Amino acid sequence: MLQNLGNRLSWNKVIRNLAHPEKLPITRTANDQNVVDLETRLSEALDEPANLDKPEEDNIESGRSRWDWIFKSDGFFAEFDAERMQEEKLKSLLAKAELIGNGARTSPTGVLGGTGVANLAHKFYGEDPAC
Repeated sequence: MLQNLGNRLSWNKVIRNLAHPEKLPITRTANDQNVVDLETRLSEALDEPANLDKPEEDNIESGRSRWDWIFKSDGFFAEFDAERMQEEKLKSLLAKAELIGNGARTSPTGVLGGTGVANLAHKFYGEDPAC
């Protein structure tokens, strides 16, 4: 729809009053500045989503920024994104807790996982020194 409007304005910027064809056109001239500005904004609005086809733009952040640009919103998805990040953090913590519960090991590079040196039981301050 927007593409059709942009195509129409590229070849003729005169806008007639279709509700009252007997009246003068809505635009005063073929180079009415408001219509020229509309055509420019339409072109920008059509280019923004097209950028998402680039491989480096194929991610959630790029999609969200395009949405915010087109609809002039300021973080429309902020609450949704915060909830998603909390869920991902919880899943990560639960996976680490399960790994530790199953006898986690530390790799030579310091990464917690299933291979490497076995992690010994920890002793904390205040415990009986005989243990």
